[in-house]
This record gives sequence, structure tokens and C-alpha cells, in this order.
Amino acid sequence: MNNLSRIKESIQSIAGRNINDDCYVVGEVTEANGTTCSVKINETLTLTDVLCIATDDGDSNNIKIKPKIGSKVLMADLSGGTLRQMVVVAYTQIAELEMPKIDSLIINGGENGAIINIDELTDKINKVIDVLNNLINSYNSHTHSVPSFGTSGTAVPSNDNAQYLNKNDYSDNTIKH
Repeated sequence: MNNLSRIKESIQSIAGRNINDDCYVVGEVTEANGTTCSVKINETLTLTDVLCIATDDGDSNNIKIKPKIGSKVLMADLSGGTLRQMVVVAYTQIAELEMPKIDSLIINGGENGAIINIDELTDKINKVIDVLNNLINSYNSHTHSVPSFGTSGTAVPSNDNAQYLNKNDYSDNTIKH
């Protein structure tokens, strides 16, 4: 018995019914809205209101997956062959993935370290820039008094001020937390 047959038998025993090959359908995503999508399965038939997640019970703790338009999806027919209650079980491409707050998430093996809180970092860096600019201004306006045998001199002013940072210059908005 091959692996596919074993998986099929396991699903059948869990579901309590026979599952034939017609219960799974492959199609192309034509539209994706919220937790549902429309999927074209042949030249004349497009299924609408296909669930992108296994349950759509309004629970904000569900993972939400939005397939990419034009990508292929594998759907399971939960209505027993009538194509009335379809749910996507596999994706070739994902346009967007939304997850609830979780304790830990590791992406790409975690090799780049933690994701920063961009707003707090920008505020802290800009406070350092304020201090630096105050030092530059103090340096530029400071004069030293010299003993009576000469004239007092002024330090050569710096023409540069530190510029404030904009978080959009160094943040990746494709990943948000």
C-alpha cells in the first residue's frame, strides 16, 4: 500500500465515510475576499464562496490565508460531491497570511534575529539625534576666551546637522507585528 492510499484510508476513518477521488478538486483562483475565494475549475464552472480556511466562525484567533490570484489551489468537497461546501486545503502561492497574536513565530530559521518595534526604535533614535544636534549647535556657538595678549577665537562651525530618521527608510512593511 502506497502512502497516498494510507492517507486516504486515515482520512476516511477519521471522517467516518468513504472518500473518493472526486472529493478533491484543483482549480485556479480568480478572486479572493476576506476568508473566501472564487476558483475556476474548468472553462465553464467557477466556484464562489470557497473557504480559504477550514472554519469561518468569526473567531479572531483563526489563521487567515489569502491565495494569490491566478494560483492553483487544492479544494476538499465537504458536501460529499455536490461542490456546495468547498474548502482550500493546499495552496501553490499565498498573497497574504494573517495570524493571531502568538507566543513565538520563527521565519526562515530565525537567522536574522528578532523583528523590531519600528515606532519605538524611530522615537529613540530621533531623541539621540536631538541630543546630537544640540551638541553641534553648542559647538558652533561656543567661543573660548583667550588671555589679554591675543584675541578670542571662535571654533570652526560645523555645517552639518543630523537628520531625523523616517521609519519607512529602514522598515519592511510586508511583515507586520
